[in-house]
Amino acid sequence: LATTFQYLGLATNEVAHRQRALELSETLFGSGSPEVLTDRMNLAWALRNSGRTNEYLTQFEAAWLTASNAIGGADARTLSAMGWLGVAYREVGRRADSIRVLESCAQICRQAFGDDDLRTLNAVNHLAWSFYLTGQPEHAVPLLEQVMTGRQRALGREHEDSTRAMIDLGRAYLALGREREAFTLLEEAYEIRRQAQGSQHHATLIAIDALARA
Repeated sequence: LATTFQYLGLATNEVAHRQRALELSETLFGSGSPEVLTDRMNLAWALRNSGRTNEYLTQFEAAWLTASNAIGGADARTLSAMGWLGVAYREVGRRADSIRVLESCAQICRQAFGDDDLRTLNAVNHLAWSFYLTGQPEHAVPLLEQVMTGRQRALGREHEDSTRAMIDLGRAYLALGREREAFTLLEEAYEIRRQAQGSQHHATLIAIDALARA
């Protein structure tokens, strides 16, 4: 039911039902169960989407701590919660905390899954954006290069996540004054999306918007 409200764009109703689902899960399965972790993460995302900043940060913190204690710090579900906690810290302005958490998350992912695993690449991407948004594009660029190369290898060049990585890297190049490399990537990303998805697809429009802004 909460998911239905989400699809309908009724954020208040969604949050209320996510909260109730979490309460029921805790009663039925116990606070450290995978079911509770899933429901807590769903509630956190719902709160985030409705703009309730402090509340969603609290839920991500609780999800990470609970998962770490219940299923271990290297479990994929724990690392997902840790990654989103790092994103939440960045979004509320706690940028040093964001970088600290995401550096740790990326390192654990590398050890647990390997450098080229998509879960590792997602953590590295989160970290790169924390560097970029704190005015440190020189630290973001090598990470975004790793993400782009890894996604292209795993998903193919035409995958939306691969072209998204190209766009992100192009923007970071531009921030460093590497204009020729930036325009080459942004033009290529747009052309790939235009051919693969058509000129009116939302992903293509994102790509051409990024190129125009650059």
